[in-house]
Amino acid sequence: MAESFDLHAVATGDIVGSSDLPADRRRQLPDRLRSTYETVQQTAPEELPHELAITGGDGWQCYVRTPATALARLLHFWTLLYTQGLPSRMALVVDTVDFVSEEDLNESDGRAFRRSGRLLSSLNGERWFDGALPSDASEAHHVASEGIGELIDLFFHEWTEAQARAIAGMIGTIGTEREITQEKIAAQWTPEPVTRQAVNRHLKRAHWNRVERTVTRFEHLCHSLQTPTLDE
Repeated sequence: MAESFDLHAVATGDIVGSSDLPADRRRQLPDRLRSTYETVQQTAPEELPHELAITGGDGWQCYVRTPATALARLLHFWTLLYTQGLPSRMALVVDTVDFVSEEDLNESDGRAFRRSGRLLSSLNGERWFDGALPSDASEAHHVASEGIGELIDLFFHEWTEAQARAIAGMIGTIGTEREITQEKIAAQWTPEPVTRQAVNRHLKRAHWNRVERTVTRFEHLCHSLQTPTLDE
């Protein structure tokens, strides 16, 4: 298995149905993607040290320093985009990198970067999320990753924009020192505040408890990848 210090996470995505958007909204996509990503960066700057790479107007790629935190950060990004009517496909790969360009993430290279792009290209119109681990990971690791991927894809297809907004408010604090309450999410709700009860209802319908457990399981999965076994 790859050495622990070699493992990083790279996610590649694009906006679903972007070609059907009005011309003015398509023109705004790069700025929307960057500004939304900057919001996520502010919650975990050490984990997201590089700017979002934009490709083809509606495509994007990001690098996450610590794989265990990647799913939480990417779900935060996805839900914030979705609240703007911009669902995204996403391929998240944990693997090695050869180098990460400080000037332009598009100029970076390594297995995580290449595999993430290829995995996104393999997604059909019905699949919005997939993930992959290093090819030399155990069969049990791959099966666990596939199960997590199927569940995240199901969430992406079932969440409403209101449910995604509630999830975004909660998930942005995972793995950070920030604290959040349902009352605070309700007060910050746009275009106007809602009640705490409304936020609670959206979280229950979005299966927040299962989302939180899934993120924790992904963290454990990544940590176990980086734990040497007795025969290593």
